Amino acid sequence: MQNILQLIKGFKGLATSFIIFIAFTFGGYSAFAQNQPAQVSITVNILPPYSPYYSDYSGVSAGKVLLIIRNLTATQKRVKITGELKGDNGVRISTKSTYIPLQPIILQPNETKQLNGTALKDIFDLNSLNVYGIDKVKLVQTSRLPEGNYDFCLQAVDMNTNQVITDAAPIGCTKINISYPNAPILISPMAFEKREATTIQSVTFNWMNPGVVPINTQYIIQVVEMPDVASDPNQVLNATAIYMLNQRITGTSYVYGTGNVPLKVGKKYAWRVIASDPTNKTGFMNDGKSQANVFIYGSTTQIQLTDPSLLTNAALLNVVSPACDLSPNVYVGINNNLKLKWLWKDQIQSIKFFGNLDSNLLENYTKVNITTNAAKASLASSGSTGNRAASYETIKSYKILIALKKGKQGKPFVEYFTNAPKQYIEYTMEQVAKLGLVMGNTYRLYVTAYNDKDKEIAKAESCDWVLTAEPTKPKLVIKGKIKYTFDNASYYGANNAAFRLQIVDGKNTTISNYRVKVVRGISNYEAQNISYSSTDADGNFTASIDQLESDTGAKFIAIEMLSPYYQKSFVNLPVNVPKMEQVVEYGKMGYIQGQVTLPDFNVNAFNYSLTVNVSKQFDQQYTTTVKNASGQDVSTNVKLESQLVNAKSTVDAGLLVGIYRKAKKNDIPKIEGDLNQGNPIFPIEKGYVRVAEAKTILKDGKTMVNFDKLLLSFASDDEYYIKLILPKSDPKKLLADDLDDLAAPENRLAFYPPNYKITQQNYSHTIDYKIISKKPPTAVVKGKIMEQWPSTPGVLHPYANKFFNIHLNIAATFPDDYTELLKADDCKFYPSKLQRKVTAANGTTSWQDFNEYSGQQKKVVASGKTDKDGNYEISILDFLEVKDYDVQIVKYSNATFGPSCEEQKKAADKAFKNKVEDKVNSVVNPGDYTKQGMMDQFENLLKQTGKGLGGENIAGSFEMIDFAQNGNAFTNETFGSSNGILTGEISSAATKATKAIKNVGANLGMQKQYFVLNEDDEDNIANTSYLADPVVAGKVSRHFYFEGVDGNYFYDLKPVSTINNDKDQTISRFQVQPFGSVNLGISVVEVNERRDLKVKVILNKQPDNLPLNGAKLVVFRTSKNFTPDFIPPVGEGSPVHPTKALINATYSPNSTKYTTVYDSNYSTAKKGATNGYNSAFEWVLEYPLDIQLGAGNTGTFDLSDKRLWAYGNYMAIVISIRYSIRCRKYWDI
Repeated sequence: MQNILQLIKGFKGLATSFIIFIAFTFGGYSAFAQNQPAQVSITVNILPPYSPYYSDYSGVSAGKVLLIIRNLTATQKRVKITGELKGDNGVRISTKSTYIPLQPIILQPNETKQLNGTALKDIFDLNSLNVYGIDKVKLVQTSRLPEGNYDFCLQAVDMNTNQVITDAAPIGCTKINISYPNAPILISPMAFEKREATTIQSVTFNWMNPGVVPINTQYIIQVVEMPDVASDPNQVLNATAIYMLNQRITGTSYVYGTGNVPLKVGKKYAWRVIASDPTNKTGFMNDGKSQANVFIYGSTTQIQLTDPSLLTNAALLNVVSPACDLSPNVYVGINNNLKLKWLWKDQIQSIKFFGNLDSNLLENYTKVNITTNAAKASLASSGSTGNRAASYETIKSYKILIALKKGKQGKPFVEYFTNAPKQYIEYTMEQVAKLGLVMGNTYRLYVTAYNDKDKEIAKAESCDWVLTAEPTKPKLVIKGKIKYTFDNASYYGANNAAFRLQIVDGKNTTISNYRVKVVRGISNYEAQNISYSSTDADGNFTASIDQLESDTGAKFIAIEMLSPYYQKSFVNLPVNVPKMEQVVEYGKMGYIQGQVTLPDFNVNAFNYSLTVNVSKQFDQQYTTTVKNASGQDVSTNVKLESQLVNAKSTVDAGLLVGIYRKAKKNDIPKIEGDLNQGNPIFPIEKGYVRVAEAKTILKDGKTMVNFDKLLLSFASDDEYYIKLILPKSDPKKLLADDLDDLAAPENRLAFYPPNYKITQQNYSHTIDYKIISKKPPTAVVKGKIMEQWPSTPGVLHPYANKFFNIHLNIAATFPDDYTELLKADDCKFYPSKLQRKVTAANGTTSWQDFNEYSGQQKKVVASGKTDKDGNYEISILDFLEVKDYDVQIVKYSNATFGPSCEEQKKAADKAFKNKVEDKVNSVVNPGDYTKQGMMDQFENLLKQTGKGLGGENIAGSFEMIDFAQNGNAFTNETFGSSNGILTGEISSAATKATKAIKNVGANLGMQKQYFVLNEDDEDNIANTSYLADPVVAGKVSRHFYFEGVDGNYFYDLKPVSTINNDKDQTISRFQVQPFGSVNLGISVVEVNERRDLKVKVILNKQPDNLPLNGAKLVVFRTSKNFTPDFIPPVGEGSPVHPTKALINATYSPNSTKYTTVYDSNYSTAKKGATNGYNSAFEWVLEYPLDIQLGAGNTGTFDLSDKRLWAYGNYMAIVISIRYSIRCRKYWDI
């Protein structure tokens, strides 16, 4: 049905459309104590997941909101919808009590309407809203609802009484949960991590999502330089206007390279990532902003080079590693090598100016400027330019000398030469030992540079330093097992579950990247180590974490599940973290650390219990077989007028229902449903994963099945499938249908609770599972048919063992001249629509568009057969609301459409001429006429008649020439008639103007029609309101009727009387609704009797006035007339119908004196040869002809009262013994 609501246009913008939607759904939600039963019911469904962006609940993208409004009374209702959106966060939105809609919702008696957010987008004004708990301006600006759990309740208010006429909450309510995914977690660089500066700048940033996010999530990575004073990196990022990096990307990593702003060695940088959904359908916690991390650019050695004193007091050649200004200990071990490095003054100046060392200066430095500062000043004052006056030396090699300064073991010195431009030597712990250097000794490094003549250029030395074994601090190893539970009774290993852990101080302390550390009264931020790991297939894990000096003794291990299937635990595991022990072995210092084994860490798995209501439902369309007007079975599509459900039907208990997955990722909890139970019987395909199975039960008149321990769906591909198994071998019936007539579909099952909370583990959900009937809905018709012969009224016989059809007849009736009222000038027409009249209980009437009407139809909806007593009971196909409607055709625009008279004439001329040409071309032997001659004669005939080929006489009868096959004659026959345009023969212009022409007359021809515009023309009509004139009144009737079937004969069964029937219900016209039944009582019909049959007998070659003694007329049937469905009526002809030969074999076969001739007004006798001596015939009537013949020996006999049937397939013969008549000629009656 179109135009259920007249949409009000004009509101624009995303925020406005949502406010309008809220106003509709929450208009005037005033308290009302309902003392009477509800008159209207409202069901509201909002499909999860629930977007925080309100544009998803109203406007063109709204598909989540579904409202079903039903009138529970027999009277028309004019209502408005009111309600309230109330959250547990203090937000409440409703419409004002003074709100009046621009157009109410009209509900006809017992009518159900379905609306969604798209239909509601423009109905209410912005000023109709009450908003509490949130600033209305902010709501409009942000386009988002705050996080929280909301109750969404609707009520209907009668527009006449201003009273609520629906049940109070929680009826008409649903719950929605607005929640945002967590912001990203930064992985690297970790907090205060030092990232070595490379010649080609490259720093890789990585992060991860802690939960499920949209597939197309985008990220903004931001990087800023930290100030020298201690600051919160989050506050620094928030306060920054210009970022070093502010880039939007789609992945979870970013390489900061040479194209970005150069980083400076020794500087601290803060970085974070902001997640967002480009579709604006998903919001994130903290607006998607991650916690900030701080990293330091440069290694320890590289940072040392940035020391201001080194840059200021640099000599020509300088040892920069080992450094002199830091701790005298130089650590060497697994993680640190002995690094020896020296730089020339020019190289250090490059660091001063550019923040890092130019790769060319480091890798290709073979000439050194040895000009003294005084000489450089003199050159500058003299105006000398370029390097011509400067003095350079070519660097050939370096001598490395490590001299022992303090210690008793090892070599006194180690000497080594290396060629330029190499300025860096690195020794591993093993190489240090081979050189003869001993841990604990004090050394000094000397570096001497030589030119290409092996003369010394410059010499540098380091401070004294102590070669120290690296104190190896192993990571703390933590072992344990994570288990999950649904009910706190049974626990299962959390397979392949991602998590992170941290050593914390308190039982309820949460994991954090930083903690405040106070040293000498100054607060600073200290990074806290976090370990990321995952379990194995059984839930076991081994994780390691860098242990801070303070992380010893009585502590707690905080574990946070990163898999969305598990609930966050707020209780940490107590643990005694062992203190690292320092040991010296073989003169080397190191650390040893034990491992920690945790008790089982138990978490709750988010789950829900499921109730499945099982019922039967009919499909929206069926392909079935019906009989056409000729009694032939034909396939047809049957479309149900509405979704029909039989409330009386139930599904048996004991049917097996299964839930399974078609694929399962390895991180989804392994045990779910009843997988831990053995002996499953539900069949699944190879590769599928069985989850649960159960059998249906009957409870409170409903068939249902229950499941529990099902996992929530956290991703679009995280889904179950559910299917019911019909027991094919079970002989019992289900829903009064054979099992083969039912289909149990495979349905997708995914549930994410509307009231989802991270603190709530268990939920419940209910779904409907529809067993689909393969057969369309039916109704039951029963009764009894008796018949009587018109010649013997009152003598009743059963209409026994007779076949019959039941037809659905849909037809409309209008005045014969109604199309004239819709005509415009020049043969055009006004656009019009068909409407039906709806009368309310109070007597008021309204008109609604009747788009369901699709023209006259006659369909066989059932075929049956009476029993021996004439009784019948049969199910008929009943897919429509069967009733009578008052209808009208109204024009709704003064604009005219359609082809002009000239266009119609051309179209008709062309079509008619094509028909004639087809006739001419089909002539095989034209005789004296050529085909061209026939066409010429046709053209001449048209000129003589003056009728033309259409045009102004298009509504009259066309005359068409039918050329005989012999070509010698032709006759005129009616070709067809029309009050409009010939179907299928209109011009292209006519086709464009009339996209559809709907027949509404009693005749399926073009005699009755109304005109429907195509979409393009519809948009061009300025005035779309219906006009008062003209209005053509009519009726549309839907009813059933019986049709008799006798062999190849079909006839309407019209009763002459009916008793014991339901009121106004007879076999010639009755109405019954789907799932209903009707009793048509006892119907008396008349046999189609031959009432005009006369026989004339002529005695040839005999004197006049002879008596016809001993002659008789035999009416008979041969066996070739008998078929299974040929059942003559009771009482036909003579009381007894013997089966015997017609003529005695002793008769002379050549003596024929009598001839029977039938009244030419009735039929023409057909002569035929039948072996009357030997064949057996059914003697239907044996009628004596003992009369006196008159002049010409002619006699006429009236058989109209002999109960001969119109469909009897009779033949007749006259037999006379007196005149030795032996007649072997028969005639069909």
